[in-house]
Amino acid sequence: MNPKVSIILPNYNHAKFLRQRLDSIFGQTYQDYEVIFLDDCSQDNSTEILGKYAAHPKVSHTVFNKENSGSAFAQWEKGIALAKGKYIWIAESDDFCENTFLETLMPFFSQNENLGLVYCRSNNVDEHGSYHDVFWPDDLDAHKWKQDYCNNGIDEIKTILKYRNTIPNASACIFRKEAFDFSEIKNMFYAGDWMFWTKILVKSDICFSSKTLNHFRFHPNTTRTVNPLKKNYRKYSEYLNVLLFIYRSINERFSFDRKHFWIYNEFYKQSVSLLHLFLHLRPFFYPYLIFKYKLAKHQIRNQYLKR
Repeated sequence: MNPKVSIILPNYNHAKFLRQRLDSIFGQTYQDYEVIFLDDCSQDNSTEILGKYAAHPKVSHTVFNKENSGSAFAQWEKGIALAKGKYIWIAESDDFCENTFLETLMPFFSQNENLGLVYCRSNNVDEHGSYHDVFWPDDLDAHKWKQDYCNNGIDEIKTILKYRNTIPNASACIFRKEAFDFSEIKNMFYAGDWMFWTKILVKSDICFSSKTLNHFRFHPNTTRTVNPLKKNYRKYSEYLNVLLFIYRSINERFSFDRKHFWIYNEFYKQSVSLLHLFLHLRPFFYPYLIFKYKLAKHQIRNQYLKR
């Protein structure tokens, strides 16, 4: 009999965090699962650690790439192709979780036949293990994530995901296995998961558990890019491409909203040279400038009408 859940563990140079991650997987109270190891040609001793766990009866596949794929989503695709379970959990190798993660989230699927994705509240943890209890989706709605909820996928996109990716990371999610098209996201580094969740929710529902079951690691090697200017250019371009995709998916015309301001704020903070940034990205700033102009015009008109 096939396992109900396929846990895919994609790894790249996370030997420092691997044992904690693996122990949090194999210590799950819910036991109907298989584990698939995928290493993307790590240069540390990751494969040595994974090799020691490979004989575990829950491990169904161990795949060590001889060359780095250059794409996290290529690894996702490979893992999903190998998976026998009806549900998928991408357990990122530098994160870890509570031992009740699966036990808490899996019942949501039995309660909703159209459920495509369930996720939980997450903590941020740095490389030293210090916790930072910041759940940034709260910026959009201070109350929405204080309690469990389920929602129609399209409604979730229209009210939340078209403004920001509020699903912190893959480790917080379990989703239903289906035929996914990875062609659009294979070359993405920063916003591919945002598009991936949207594709799922266009045709299914979403649920959320307010229990903090996932611990999302932030550390210097979280991404593989090093050049700040190129990184920001690529990140910003991906954000805009995903936003356009989302608005097309829900048959709405894209319009820049104040809830998109986080993109610009993030961009400014991470840029080492605003002048160089503007020269490289001036075409993308026009929607922002137009929005600011319309907002100012609207505020002036309202002040005039109040008189």
